[in-house]
Amino acid sequence: RNDKMLLSDVRIPVALQLVLDDVGWMYGRDERWENYPSRTGMPRRHVLEDYVAINEVGRAINMKIHATFVIGEWDKWGVLRKVPNSNPFGENWNGSPHLNVAEAEKIRDYINGSEYIEIALHGLLHDYWYNGVNIGGREYEQPEGNVKGGKGIRVSNDYLRTHLDAFMEIYNNWGFTKPIRSFCCPGGAGTAWKDDEFSSVLKEYGIKYWCNGGIDRCRVSNGIIINPKAVPFLPWEAYDINPAKLETLNPETSGIISGHWPC
Repeated sequence: RNDKMLLSDVRIPVALQLVLDDVGWMYGRDERWENYPSRTGMPRRHVLEDYVAINEVGRAINMKIHATFVIGEWDKWGVLRKVPNSNPFGENWNGSPHLNVAEAEKIRDYINGSEYIEIALHGLLHDYWYNGVNIGGREYEQPEGNVKGGKGIRVSNDYLRTHLDAFMEIYNNWGFTKPIRSFCCPGGAGTAWKDDEFSSVLKEYGIKYWCNGGIDRCRVSNGIIINPKAVPFLPWEAYDINPAKLETLNPETSGIISGHWPC
């Protein structure tokens, strides 16, 4: 028949998803020179209005924004003291200098009620410390030889569980009510996404989706859908970029668009 559809006529649009990395920092300033993480690069404290902006972007495009959350600066119980390589001070960790409890309570309540903010598990303080020195920007990779610049080695499953347990302990202690279904490795996926062992641990925590830079194809591992961030939106530290200079995205070819909070 002349009206028969051919396979070559089928057009399936690529899904569009906006991902914001490193949501959750209480303090935005890049302090790598002081042995801290780069954070968001924004030289001020983060406040409720930053989260309102995420929600309003989601409302404008009718999409839940995939907000990968760094939760270490919310630690008012000293949870990170028992977590290896998670912070500059080890057992002497004190999160209170960065934590504004009253602001955090407002932010928590807003996230719990937000229709468009989808919290994803990212990390504690994003980086990897050894003997108090920040030696790597990937929390779940140990630099070879414990030296900065060493080849990244995926951490053990028990190590990973210790960090994920701490994240969930802080998250639940604060009274966040949204279930966490998604995951994103700080600093890129490294090689972890290629094997089924890492994902088997994530599955224990209810993770169903994993989205990261450094992934070159989609795959399913232990029931978890692993997707690459296809389109880097703009440089991570470009919080003050002129919107008129942004690339015009083609909805037929763009997929998962990654940005860095609070861009």
